Amino acid sequence: MQSRLDGTEAVVEFVDNGPGLKDPQKVFEHFYTTKPVGKGTGLGLSITSAIVRNHGGRIEAANRPQGGACFALRLPAREVPETAEPAWVPAPAPAAPAGAAAPVSAGPRRPARLTASVLVVDDEPSVLELQIAILETYGAQVIGARSGAEARDLLRERPFDLVVTDLRMPGEVSGQDLYRWARAERPGLASRFVFVTGDTMSESALAFLETTGRRCVQKPFSVEGYLDVLRDTLNEKRAAA
Repeated sequence: MQSRLDGTEAVVEFVDNGPGLKDPQKVFEHFYTTKPVGKGTGLGLSITSAIVRNHGGRIEAANRPQGGACFALRLPAREVPETAEPAWVPAPAPAAPAGAAAPVSAGPRRPARLTASVLVVDDEPSVLELQIAILETYGAQVIGARSGAEARDLLRERPFDLVVTDLRMPGEVSGQDLYRWARAERPGLASRFVFVTGDTMSESALAFLETTGRRCVQKPFSVEGYLDVLRDTLNEKRAAA
């Protein structure tokens, strides 16, 4: 690991001498993994990227000419008083060899902010954490729930502008059950639901979505596509108010 100042940015680089990255262009994509099925979610680096962007920075990935991989974390540098010890040790940036591919950056292509309170419901902790990181990065106030029952209790306590829930979850309250409860007990919430699913939807699930008229985000999703669906739902709700 080495740190340096690069103009107005503080840069921390993490390098290794391993086999390198199979595809640096894809490492920050949601659900991308080189691990065997069942061994990796492909969310670690995408969550890291979202957290870094939330702090105004970006993270880049590249293979090193001498072998191995390099991840460069770039954050806005804070001004340090002259009497203080330097927080970063300036060092010359390594020059890229002729013909080498440029580092792949995870940001920042930023859609418009999403100013809303959002309840996110998903029984998979990594997927829940990813959605929370994305939404907080773009300005939303977010609370997460790991089950439909927990989400139902939260909805009894306070309103939300949007409810983003996994369509199918284990336990006594699935995403569909949560929607049905909202329609019966909190009718104003029904139009604020967005469903997320990674399954090939059955005929019954498709019929349910058609009956509700609610939008559904299919995994794997892009940040832009995910936010577009939520923003459309929010705008639709506000236009009807």
